[in-house]
Amino acid sequence: MRKLLRRLRGEAGVIKLTALLIPLSIAPVAAVTPVVKDEYHAFIGRFQPRAPITAPKLKLDPVEMAKWKPLPEYDGAVPVLLYHGINNTHDHYSITPKQFAEQMQMLKRANFRTISVDQYLRFLKGDRTGLPIRPILISFDGGRWDSYQNADSVLAKYGYRATMSVIAGEVGSGPFYPDWAELRRMRDSGRWDIELEAGLGAKNIRAGAKADVRPFYANLRVFGHGQRESFDAYKRRVTSDIEMGMRLLRTQLPGWQPQVMALPFGDYGQLGPNDGRTGPFLRRWLHSHFQALLLQGQPVYSVAGMQEIDRYQVISRTSVDELYTWLRHGLSYSAWGAREKRLHEAAVLQPYRDKLATQLEQCALPKHGTHKYKSCQRKAAIDRRALRAKQAELRTSADLALEVSG
Repeated sequence: MRKLLRRLRGEAGVIKLTALLIPLSIAPVAAVTPVVKDEYHAFIGRFQPRAPITAPKLKLDPVEMAKWKPLPEYDGAVPVLLYHGINNTHDHYSITPKQFAEQMQMLKRANFRTISVDQYLRFLKGDRTGLPIRPILISFDGGRWDSYQNADSVLAKYGYRATMSVIAGEVGSGPFYPDWAELRRMRDSGRWDIELEAGLGAKNIRAGAKADVRPFYANLRVFGHGQRESFDAYKRRVTSDIEMGMRLLRTQLPGWQPQVMALPFGDYGQLGPNDGRTGPFLRRWLHSHFQALLLQGQPVYSVAGMQEIDRYQVISRTSVDELYTWLRHGLSYSAWGAREKRLHEAAVLQPYRDKLATQLEQCALPKHGTHKYKSCQRKAAIDRRALRAKQAELRTSADLALEVSG
């Protein structure tokens, strides 16, 4: 050490010592810089409003795009799609941002047009005023931030809108959910309707043995010692939770009124409750407060008169082709528009009409009453019956309707 100090004496030595100490002084700063930087961005992020993510860019596949032909024009039915979350975690109930963008691209290519909850409810009551051709309702359950974050820019790109059902008691409780200011911005954008899913009842409760858990709204609660709550206590529990959710929405979203409710797990007690009284009671209560219930059963196109809607649930494994196939084959011929029916029937029946006309021309050649004439008339009668059978078939068969339109 003494030798080192003697060597560093003098002006040259001072310079050398300084050069030696500078790297040592910088090292701690360099070590903590990434941490400080991350903490800084996290701090700033807490004060910056969260915003939707830009729609992902898609590479257009001409072959794929050619598959998504417009469906026949219809306004007598409405399909309802159900989404949960949009993220890259690949959990069962979520889809990726890319999947959602591809599905919306397919809907646009097939000429679907999204509608609002107001339009949908008018349709269910039999009023098609202002309803577009090929209407569709897009819904999101769970009131999740990632749904809005990854869907909004895609919806805006295609001029689409959607409905989000929220767990009102969870709003603003953490980053998983939007807060009330964000929900107000969503609604004010004109792209989102906000509806109710639950107060805090979007969960399972113990309904029997310890491992027996079932939906909060559909079952009597079983306590730790195995005793069930009374039916009166059940009624107070579920109705007060839903009323709390409605109260929060009315308070936080000026002008909000209950229209539809998306039942958690699609279950109000119709799917095997632990007490047969829950379903009939809650169904009556819900229909006295909401115009329609959004469920999760076997999906069908909605038609006028329905009050309980089974939606098509889009999950992680749902491909864009699977969704298109359901939309195409789930459409009943009876829902087609009058013009589309006329055009379709003309196309399907034309070969039958042509065959009959040709046969009748041949029947004009032989002499009346001869064997050849009678044989020709029998063939014409067969062709005539085939035409009538096809006409009757068209009135009842959706599959045949799709056969020619595809």
